[in-house]
Amino acid sequence: MANLQAVMHISSSAVCTVIGQFENTQEGARPKIIAVGLTHTDAFMQGQIVNREHLLSAVHKSLQEATDMAGVRIYNPLISFSTPLMTSDNDMRTVDVMHESGLIEAQDVHLAQQLIEDDLARQDRTLLQCCQQMVMLDTDEQVQDAIGLRSKQIHVYNHVMSLPASTHQQILDLIQDDEITDRTTVFDGVAGAHYALTNNEKQQGVCYIDIGLSMTKICVYHEGVLIYSDCIAVGGRTVDLDIAKECGIALDDTESFKRQEGTLNAERYSLGSHVIYKKGTKHEKTMLRRELNQVIEARYYGIFSEVFDRLTKANLFHALDAGVVLAGGACQMDGLTGFIRTNFGIPVRRIAKPTNIHFDPKHLSDDTIKSLKKHLEDNTLHSAIGLFLFSGSEQFARDQQIAHIAEEYSNPLADIWTKFMQKWQIVIALFKKVA
Repeated sequence: MANLQAVMHISSSAVCTVIGQFENTQEGARPKIIAVGLTHTDAFMQGQIVNREHLLSAVHKSLQEATDMAGVRIYNPLISFSTPLMTSDNDMRTVDVMHESGLIEAQDVHLAQQLIEDDLARQDRTLLQCCQQMVMLDTDEQVQDAIGLRSKQIHVYNHVMSLPASTHQQILDLIQDDEITDRTTVFDGVAGAHYALTNNEKQQGVCYIDIGLSMTKICVYHEGVLIYSDCIAVGGRTVDLDIAKECGIALDDTESFKRQEGTLNAERYSLGSHVIYKKGTKHEKTMLRRELNQVIEARYYGIFSEVFDRLTKANLFHALDAGVVLAGGACQMDGLTGFIRTNFGIPVRRIAKPTNIHFDPKHLSDDTIKSLKKHLEDNTLHSAIGLFLFSGSEQFARDQQIAHIAEEYSNPLADIWTKFMQKWQIVIALFKKVA
């Protein structure tokens, strides 16, 4: 099987490995999923490894399940995760083109990233991800792909996401294997945004907000490029803790109780209505429904106030012409979109399932395909599948400085994985059949 890609997403609730490929069709590159390994775990919370042995076991189980299903071995997986320890910034580096004629080559563009890495190393930090925004030539012409053009000097603009070197290495150590030779990392928010956002939204200005179990991931795109990213140590679990404390609900019961009885839509209940919480069969607690919902409202208002305050300080809130796109389990709360429109006056929608994902019946059983379609319907694997889709994107190819070659159907994504341009270039998901 040619052109296989392998990705792994590590979250607060699961480790998911996806193996797939991009098929060349007359309509363009068609993503096909060949194998999925999904292992639930609570060993990675708020971007920290809380139980290394349990997380290591989940990683290996997820990898093994996917590789057994696909009948291949993984050599260079793409890995996504998030942590509040991440910081981000927009960066510009000026580079003198090496070639006498001014012909721009991959190493010229890559040198800007190397300068960033050197500066980070002096701070004991490392790159989580670097997204190229544009390259400006000495004629002030702005281009996305400068390779092959001519300029004596270039200005390379990147969005840089970094984290402490030790934190990054601890994640990489989880996928340490004799046959895994390289591991490229991506911010969870970028993976999810690639799944959720349209090109038009990215062009107009949009904020992707993913509220997961223990973290909230944020990405802002404007004029087609990533200009802001962030990760906040608050999530659906925070809402559960509030409910447990304020309403006297057992913490283990708050998630299901919140989904069954909670709402952010005040029109759905009368002011005097009650809700009954039953613990087992012996105890029950009656409370005013508005008491429960006021706790939920307060926390969600706090989360989105924090997000929008950060965007306002970055002078970005006014640039969100396409509004907000919501993802993550905590964003399934009833009435949330109306709550945001009412309180913050911004357009908002939830993510929709992609329509171009296909499954390989040769490797996936009918039951597995049915389960994966359910995940697509519920958008519960949006970060993992988004990471797979991102691995076949022009943005990722440009970031990695992988050469584009001629495609049979004039498809810009097809076969970009087949050769190196320089020794530092990273090629992901290179496989061989299991002997």
